[in-house]
Amino acid sequence: MNNEEFVNAIRTAVEQSTINSLIKEFEESKLPSEEFKKMSAFYNTLNESGKDMVKQIMLESVQSTIFGFLCVIDGVRAIEKGPGKGRLELWYKKESSNESLMLNSPDSEFLHDIYNT
Repeated sequence: MNNEEFVNAIRTAVEQSTINSLIKEFEESKLPSEEFKKMSAFYNTLNESGKDMVKQIMLESVQSTIFGFLCVIDGVRAIEKGPGKGRLELWYKKESSNESLMLNSPDSEFLHDIYNT
């Protein structure tokens, strides 16, 4: 898996999965928390245009979160301050072989840039 494949996997496993799961749960209102029941009731009162807008807002929120997280992994958004701060390294290691690749290598394209294309 290279950094582009990783970003595409994140799109599927996190971005699309999160939106699809939330919409399904809003429509079915199966989660027990009172706060979620209120959100579900609100969502289900909306017409199709309103539901589409909520989906778009969710998508924008999820995409912004993933982008910010990838910025942290890439080291362009700090999670600690000062001269002694560390650096995150994200490695992909294939279990069935000795394949190992640093996905956020300083010599490769930033993950957040790949995600943003």
